Amino acid sequence: MRKFLKYIEALSDTDAQPIANIAAITVLLLGAIFCVRIVIAAQPYHYQVQCKAPANSDSRVTLVSRRTALITVGPAPDATGMAAITSDRRFEDYDVTFEGGPCRYVEGK
Repeated sequence: MRKFLKYIEALSDTDAQPIANIAAITVLLLGAIFCVRIVIAAQPYHYQVQCKAPANSDSRVTLVSRRTALITVGPAPDATGMAAITSDRRFEDYDVTFEGGPCRYVEGK
């Protein structure tokens, strides 16, 4: 990277200054886009699931990762069976169950 920056700096002292400026701006923009993508990818996922109505008020939604098989205890659903989930991965990466039954993903809530 240093060699590349020295090359651009050397070009800026010649007749190729416009090309060097374009190259420097391009490198900066690509770096900024890369950083923004990393920040966006690190954000947690928020979604809602519909489960059966709870029989026990202490019951909680269980998420089992399909990749690592780690079990995470989620929130308790409301009286209608809706629960808001915040996780590191998308809904498709988990087996979401509540009181032994599967929960389904709810679009647009």
